[in-house]
Amino acid sequence: LEHILLSTAPEDLKPKLWKQYVDDILEVAKRGSVEKLTALLNELDSSGSIKFTYKLELDGKLSFLDLLLARKENGEVKYRYTGNQHIQTSI
Repeated sequence: LEHILLSTAPEDLKPKLWKQYVDDILEVAKRGSVEKLTALLNELDSSGSIKFTYKLELDGKLSFLDLLLARKENGEVKYRYTGNQHIQTSI
């Protein structure tokens, strides 16, 4: 779907960034276009088996997987790992 979206979406809806990990996608989209972009993505899956949803940043912050992304006033994005710091392995 990524390739179809990026090749067919109107310029004002194309995400500036698209990063995917399994079934989680991080996109950077223009303000005010998220609802239209999500609707377009849901229309692209003709089987109806995939349902796209979205989260908006709040106070310049957004969690994605085990990261907390924070957008600075200058546009720079910082991240912090918020997952389990101690990974235990059983043999």
